[in-house]
Amino acid sequence: METRFEEIIHDLSKTIDVDLLIEEDNVISVLVDERLPLQLEADLDTNRLLIFTSIANISAGKFRENVLINALKENDKFEFDFTFAYLEEDNSLVMFTYLNFEEITVNTLNQILASFVDISLLWKDAIDTGKDAPTEIISSNKEKPFNLK
Repeated sequence: METRFEEIIHDLSKTIDVDLLIEEDNVISVLVDERLPLQLEADLDTNRLLIFTSIANISAGKFRENVLINALKENDKFEFDFTFAYLEEDNSLVMFTYLNFEEITVNTLNQILASFVDISLLWKDAIDTGKDAPTEIISSNKEKPFNLK
């Protein structure tokens, strides 16, 4: 019998027309636009789905300080409950969210992933071009969250 995680991923794969393969430990890893690592991980004990990405490695200094300050200011402004954080072990800006399986539909997950990817890529592009925050506002209305063709 399929777990709720397997069921949602199976339905999402059909919706976005992309094969999403569940690895060991209930993890899915996807490379978005060949530059953004995205991970979905099921915590079956708490019945939650973790969506996680490492946006960019940022060397110590004033630039990292400014990026983190700007990112933290954004934590309460998202349409969905996304959180920016600093991952010390690899000096990176990360973003994550937890979703309860009971509250997830395929359409909702699709919208959340599209918004998550849009925001992550916006920040990645800003940091990669030497900016401490993105300057544009994004839309969360994409049909394919992984920008796959």
